[in-house]
Amino acid sequence: AVFAVAGPMIAIGSANARHIPIATALCAAWIPLGQIIALGLAHPIVTAALWRPLWWIGIGATVVFATAAWRWTRTPRATLGNDVPARQRFRAVSPMRRWALLLAAGIFTLWSTQIFAMFTWLPQYLVEERGLDAAGAILPYGIPALLILIFNLVGGVMLRAGLPLAPLMALGLALQALIWFLLPLLGGTAAGVAALVAFGIGAGVTPTCLFAAPGAILGQGRSAGTAFGIIMTGRSLGVLIGPILLPPALIALGAWANIGPLFGGIALVAMLGALALGALMTRLNRAAIV
Repeated sequence: AVFAVAGPMIAIGSANARHIPIATALCAAWIPLGQIIALGLAHPIVTAALWRPLWWIGIGATVVFATAAWRWTRTPRATLGNDVPARQRFRAVSPMRRWALLLAAGIFTLWSTQIFAMFTWLPQYLVEERGLDAAGAILPYGIPALLILIFNLVGGVMLRAGLPLAPLMALGLALQALIWFLLPLLGGTAAGVAALVAFGIGAGVTPTCLFAAPGAILGQGRSAGTAFGIIMTGRSLGVLIGPILLPPALIALGAWANIGPLFGGIALVAMLGALALGALMTRLNRAAIV
């Protein structure tokens, strides 16, 4: 949890203005990249009825990256703000910018709720509803993870090219909402694969925009840690809520197809929030010019 907040702050604070959109895209890519690596490692290990090697691989990778990070950061390469305490800097932020940050955190909560519900229970859906075995579920599970990874980076390129953040986020959320609402109609294999592709594209662009939101709202380098703490709290709430929400919803609604409108509605509310955030940011930009 600490590194989930500190990592984006350090990475984005260490990037120059030209590379900040790419840094945010890389920050957004850590979960799908981990999923893809885990799929590649887990299949042969679990097929051999072994689990413990997975934990040792994770521990070993952690040691390697921690050592590399320590070596690279012994001499500070960037200044993350100034000598004024972050809390004091954050108090100087206007109320409208604070509300924009809270709105971004709420959008992150809603997005995380539906995406982590989807990824947590997709294997179960593929086995129970689509008749696949555990091995057969790996490829369909990997399709959206790979596309999310790709479009995390594509989203960074789009932001760097000057595309407005909020409409791009709203578009990604609208695509995810559409797939949820179409869930009852996704009977064939081709339709299912197409839906996973479309969902992965939308879910890839969205977190890149959310990671870029604090800098766009406050201006790069201002209260970065506090701002990231706010939006990552929103994300963490969704990570908690989503996987827990789906099972009772499935029991109450009686069928996998019936949960589509529920999570589609969550994504749709997040999309409306993104449009509201865009309007609020437009007002902030006008006020700054004046």
